[in-house]
Amino acid sequence: MDKATHQHLRFDLEQDISRVLDDEHLVRQVLDLVMRRVVQGQAAEAVRRQRINRDFKTFRRGRSVTPPAWAFREPGTSPQVEPLR
Repeated sequence: MDKATHQHLRFDLEQDISRVLDDEHLVRQVLDLVMRRVVQGQAAEAVRRQRINRDFKTFRRGRSVTPPAWAFREPGTSPQVEPLR
């Protein structure tokens, strides 16, 4: 979330909360808590996406696992079956 979107969301939330609550100090506290949760959620999602990308790029197959047959073919080729004679 960029800065302008964050500020717009914060302003909209502040307007909605101030309609319900009269105390300005309480409005600020609630708004700060809500925005902190939003930012923490977005940060956790970004970390999760980065971890998934890193795990995908650094995948290593175990040495004891037999690789599938398609792993030995050239990309984009179909398996060539030898004709029976």
